[in-house]
Amino acid sequence: MANFQREAPTHGTLAVEVDPDGAHVRLIYRASPESVRAAGLGDDEHGKREIAVLDVASSTLTIYPINTLYGNERFLEPKYEQIVSIVSRVDLDVAEDDDEVLDVDLERLFGSLPRGLLRDYRYGLGLPKEYKTILHVIEENTDCINLVLTEGESRGVDGDTFILSTDDFEELRAELDRISNRASTASKRVKKAHTHNELADLMGVGRLEVSRGRNAVTRLITDAASGIVTLAPDEQQALVDAAVIQSVKAAESRPETLVKLRGDIELVSLEILISKFEAALTTAHREAYWQKFFADNPFALNLVFGFSVIQIQGQASVGGRKLSGTGEKITDFLVKHSITNNVGIFEIKTPQSALLKAEPYRFGIYPASAELSGSISQVLDQRYQLQKSLVAKKDAMRDSTLEQYAIGCCLIIGRLPSGDDELKSFELLRAELKGVVVVTYDELLGKLQQLAAFLRPGDDEATDQQAQELETTPDGPVEQQ
Repeated sequence: MANFQREAPTHGTLAVEVDPDGAHVRLIYRASPESVRAAGLGDDEHGKREIAVLDVASSTLTIYPINTLYGNERFLEPKYEQIVSIVSRVDLDVAEDDDEVLDVDLERLFGSLPRGLLRDYRYGLGLPKEYKTILHVIEENTDCINLVLTEGESRGVDGDTFILSTDDFEELRAELDRISNRASTASKRVKKAHTHNELADLMGVGRLEVSRGRNAVTRLITDAASGIVTLAPDEQQALVDAAVIQSVKAAESRPETLVKLRGDIELVSLEILISKFEAALTTAHREAYWQKFFADNPFALNLVFGFSVIQIQGQASVGGRKLSGTGEKITDFLVKHSITNNVGIFEIKTPQSALLKAEPYRFGIYPASAELSGSISQVLDQRYQLQKSLVAKKDAMRDSTLEQYAIGCCLIIGRLPSGDDELKSFELLRAELKGVVVVTYDELLGKLQQLAAFLRPGDDEATDQQAQELETTPDGPVEQQ
């Protein structure tokens, strides 16, 4: 019987050598005799390579990645073109036996390497192929030959060494995983749609449109896999200019086409806003970031009150100044109803803000956190100060349209609790706040997603229930004054 698989030489072994002073432990990779002979390296001594050195005093491990795969033209040579070593702190478990010889727990030693580094010496250590991009970028843009993963801050290039914090390395590694997952998902979507459409006529079914997803990176990868060309900025501007010119003709000859174009553009803008919102929630941004986010995307504020509002000013003074000049109260956004001119105030906190205390007050009952109760008091005080000072501010602003029939207060803060008891406690508390609307970032994102699903043609997610939830959705964007 024919054998179509060539039998490969066995893996090598690892030897431990301790320096006489005990300061360093050297890990020596010994390739199997079969692979050494097959590679034409001579005797077994030529198959030995120092693959790692442990510094006992500093608990750091310096690894020297090599190619251990038999058949590789660079067998037992450094894995990478430029980077020769990677340094990282490790959990050190070194003991002396009865003969006062250092004993190293190799499994624990390699297991304590940062996630994203190979921990099996049989594969030459270093980085797995899905993360090699990190080293390739460093090699292409620097002359560094060493990579140091530090528990401190990233410092970049330092002589021939590139210093990267373990936190930044982990964040980079995790994002590369997410990109790979998005690419896999996008590829499956394109393959499915292409196969379906090629066989559609034979099966007597309709054609299938590629689902691009909502994430901006996923859409970009899907477009690339589908062969869709992404326009450069100057090409995009030319397309917009041409659309503006042609829109006049379309309005006269085919007004329904213009209406559809406008709807498509608004839907794309909304989906881009959703993608930006989702991406921002994955990072611990400060209040200033979210204040700017809502200033740049004022449409999102409409969804909170359920009617169209006009933004009067961001970081607006609402009063409270003392004779000493201190004590001025500032609200994040001062708005007014687009029809009744009734004013409202928005206070923006971060998604990381705690809504409830960690420990229950009684079984199944969680009280409001200091941050939530303090924020509510802050908003109510801003309303109080605005009620007292609005007449003077109307005169100063030369705006006689502002009214204070019932000043609306909104607090955007935190994420919805995950536990049932916590969620119940939060809803009970929020329901009794007659003067302040408390909205979480999850709920605001959900409103945006429901609106997009409702507007998306032929989308099964646009159910009757979603339509009812969106009955109060404003019919236009926030106007900027």
